[in-house]
Amino acid sequence: MPWADAGLFAAAPETRRITARVYGDGSLPFAFAADNETLRLNWSQGQGSAEGTNGYEVYAWQKIG
Repeated sequence: MPWADAGLFAAAPETRRITARVYGDGSLPFAFAADNETLRLNWSQGQGSAEGTNGYEVYAWQKIG
């Protein structure tokens, strides 16, 4: 599940930085579509990966639980 940083306004650059939170075993991928582009987040063997782009940057992965 992606979590964006808070910003002073909706288009602020910090709102495009994402922390990907992984719950459980993380076996289900997540796809985030915006502006006709898709960002896919995957978790496997304790490692996260991001494929594609849509103006967002995954800068951290956080395992929950």
